[in-house]
Amino acid sequence: MRFLALAFFLCLLASCAGSKPDSEHSGKNLHQILEEVSCPNTDDFRAAGIGGSESEALAQARSNMAQEHFSQKLKSSIQISGQNINSVASSSTFINIDQEATLLNSQDAKLHYSKRHGEQTGVVACMSRADAAKPYFQNESRINELLAIAKKEKNPVSVLAKIEEMRTLLSFNKEYAGILSVANQKNVAEIISDLMQVEKQIEIVNADTRQKLMAASVVCDDPKHNRIAQKLREILMKNGWNADSQEPNFVMTVSVKANLEEGSKFWFARPMVDVGVSQGGKTIFSYSKSLERAGHLSADGASNVAYLNIEKDLEENFMNQFIEAFNN
Repeated sequence: MRFLALAFFLCLLASCAGSKPDSEHSGKNLHQILEEVSCPNTDDFRAAGIGGSESEALAQARSNMAQEHFSQKLKSSIQISGQNINSVASSSTFINIDQEATLLNSQDAKLHYSKRHGEQTGVVACMSRADAAKPYFQNESRINELLAIAKKEKNPVSVLAKIEEMRTLLSFNKEYAGILSVANQKNVAEIISDLMQVEKQIEIVNADTRQKLMAASVVCDDPKHNRIAQKLREILMKNGWNADSQEPNFVMTVSVKANLEEGSKFWFARPMVDVGVSQGGKTIFSYSKSLERAGHLSADGASNVAYLNIEKDLEENFMNQFIEAFNN
């Protein structure tokens, strides 16, 4: 009987000891508890967070990770590599490199440990170096894809759109260089040097596109309307086209009519313009417009107002419709 009572007493003690909360963390606060928790992979980035719930704590941990592992180290790596950066890139090309970059994919930091302690929850989140570098390499892959397509593309408008997309992605990667240096353990100056080589390739494609694919010749079916042809050249050049090419990819033929009508007090001209665009001898686009008649006290004045109206119309509408034709 005594043996059974002793056994019951020992069991009761063991049961009570096992139910004591946080016995392994007795006397420690939540911050201290979290400090003792490491990521399974020691090479991963680690951050802790505390909040009213696990989701709040995880959001705080991810924010802390961006600050603790990237923002400060980015600044120091920029300072350490400052001389190398200046020798690789001009300040105008990489004017944003001294700005503090932002870890855009902090949401990829994964929950590793969670602990409820009183009214608060503490968590530890971990992020691999590969995940931290993911936005940079995703952009790099997209740039390489666009570059390969653009080099073979025959549609100048489509090429220009790809060039703009590549420039945007490249600009992001320039600003992300510091984070990549932390995540990928690579010197910032080397990263920038690689980016400059990519930028050079993009600008070569841009120059070739404007010199060859965007080469045009503007002709007029009547010398007295050369004024309108010249205006069209100006519009094209303003939009980056090579409008006086000896080897044009496009031939634009301008036809103008401004029939005069004499009224009791005024002269009137009814302006009409037609621009036919051909490529390889095939008409690919036609811009035709009949405008409201223009009035003036003299015939020359009426003709001049008509020409001004044609020029204004071409300035406002021609390029938009021309580009739209390529998009279709």
